[in-house]
This record gives sequence, C-alpha cells and structure tokens, in this order.
Amino acid sequence: MSKDRLLLMEMLGLCGAGKSSLYRQLKQGNPRIHKLPPPPKYYYLLCLPKLTILWLPLYLIRYRKTRWFSLGEIRLMLYLEAWLPYLKKQSIKHDQIIVLDPGSIYWLSALLEFGPEITRDPRFKAWWSAMYWRWMNALDIIIWLDAPDEVLYNRVIRRDEYHEVKYISKDEAIASFGRYRGWYQKIVEQMISQRDIQIFSYTTDQISTKQMAEEILAKINL
Repeated sequence: MSKDRLLLMEMLGLCGAGKSSLYRQLKQGNPRIHKLPPPPKYYYLLCLPKLTILWLPLYLIRYRKTRWFSLGEIRLMLYLEAWLPYLKKQSIKHDQIIVLDPGSIYWLSALLEFGPEITRDPRFKAWWSAMYWRWMNALDIIIWLDAPDEVLYNRVIRRDEYHEVKYISKDEAIASFGRYRGWYQKIVEQMISQRDIQIFSYTTDQISTKQMAEEILAKINL
C-alpha cells in the first residue's frame, strides 16, 4: 500500500474488552503499528469556532429548553473534526500504521445514543453523516472486541484505574453496554457494506490475546 495515504486501524470495543492488551501484542509483532499522542491544541482551536457557529444558534432558537452539549460531547465532536488531518500528516511522515482506541465509531455512537436533544435535529444528523463518511473512507481495518456483559463488568471493577462504570450500578452499566453495542453493530455493518474495510471480530473470553494478534498480523493487507 502506498505511503502517500493514511494507514488506519481502529480498535472498537466496550470497556474491559481487552483492547489495550491486544494493542501491545500487535505492536510487539509489528513495530509499525503505533498509537499517536493527541493533536496539538491548535487543531482543536481551529475547529471550535466552526462548531460554535453550527450549533449554538440552532440550540438557542430550537433547543434552549433542553440541555447543551456536555464538555465530553464537545470533545467528541472536536475529535471527529480535528483528528483525521493530524493522523494523515503523522502517518505519511513516519510510515506508521496508526491505531485509534477509542476511535471514530465510538465517537459517532456516543453522540447519537447519549447526546442532547439537538443531536436529533436534521442539521446535526447531516453533520454526523458527513463525519461518518469521512472516517469510513479513511479506515483500513476495524478490530472489534467484545465479551459477555458479566465478564466486561467484572474486568472493569477489578482494575485500579478510574472508569465511570465504577460509579453507576451494575444494571446501569450493563444497560449502557447494550446501547453502545447496538450502535457499534449498526455502524460497522454499514461501513463494511459500503467500503472494503478489513474486519476482525473476537469474543475475548474465548481466545487468548496472543492468538488474536497472530491471526490479525498474518491477515492484514498493510
């Protein structure tokens, strides 16, 4: 594959699915596989005025009695707008296979499933669709990891690091797993029906990290 384009691998999965462990194993097997630090702040600052002009007037006219975007949701929109130019530049410069975790499918899913009322507006959906097409056309590989809800929940609870799942009830956590999973399924199926994207899907309580990495590295076309 030519070095004049981005080589992009997106790791998709709920918390506790094993994405970080698989990434480490993949990088060990192929040093070109690499995660990047976030873009410099000016990438976001260039996009923020555009998003403000797009959504603040619409919100004030039609949706001011509902909630505004949370800080986390604003970040998701900035990621969708700002990351791709940065990734393209870095991938070509360093001849790397860039890994996103989380990535565009998570960002797109979270906005529509958990976003405020304004995300139901046709203008927002048109913007969302433009972001979907932009990212779909950039992706080369999707690695989708999952596990039974009980397994995912227990993995997260046992970790030392912070995760929001630890601060809600088990029933709420499992319900959120289902909501995310539904969007992941919808977006992945749509993407692979519209473009030739390699897809690897695993249930991680049934296969070792090493086995997954070996299979992916043997099959990827990069």
